[in-house]
Amino acid sequence: PVAAYYLLPTTDIGTRTATWPQWLAAGIAVKPTDKLTFTADVQYTNWKKLQTIPVTFTNAGWQPYFSEGAAYELLWKDTTQFRFGVEYMASKCLALRAGYYFDPNPGPVDTQNVLLPEFKYNFVTLGFGYMSEKVVIDFSVEYGMGEDVVVPPGVYADAMPGTHGMKIVAPSLSFTYKF
Repeated sequence: PVAAYYLLPTTDIGTRTATWPQWLAAGIAVKPTDKLTFTADVQYTNWKKLQTIPVTFTNAGWQPYFSEGAAYELLWKDTTQFRFGVEYMASKCLALRAGYYFDPNPGPVDTQNVLLPEFKYNFVTLGFGYMSEKVVIDFSVEYGMGEDVVVPPGVYADAMPGTHGMKIVAPSLSFTYKF
C-alpha cells in the first residue's frame, strides 16, 4: 500500500523539460582529382548545458516532496566529435563512399543508466550513390562500436550498476526522382 501525504492524491503526472545543447561545426573537402574527394569535419557540442533534467508535477503539492529527488542528474561535459570521409567516382553515375567518426562520451560513469546511455563511439560507414538525369539513389550503412562502461555496484548512488555496452547498425536508403 502507498501512503499519501496529507491531502495529496497517491498518484500524479510529472513533466520533464530539457534544454538541448548548441552545436558548432566546421569542415573541409579536398578534391585532389576529378574522381576523388576527401572530407574532414569537427563538431563541438555544449553538453554542459544539460546537467540535469528537472521534473514538474501537475499537482503543485508534490513539488516540495519529490522535485529534488526526481531531477535526472546527467553531469555531462562538453565534447568534440571528429569525422573523416572519402568518395570515389567509379563512373559518371556511381559514387563509392567510406567514412569514420569518433564520438566521445559526455557523461561520467557515476550517472550512467539505461534511460540515456552514453558511450565512447567509433563509427565506420560504407555506402554508394547512383545518379542519373532523373533518379538519385543513396545507400549507406553505419556500424557504431560503443566502448563498454563498467559501473561497479554500490559505488555510485545515481548510476545503474553493471556493464553497459552498445553496438549500432544503421542502414540508410534515399530515393529521389527529378521531374
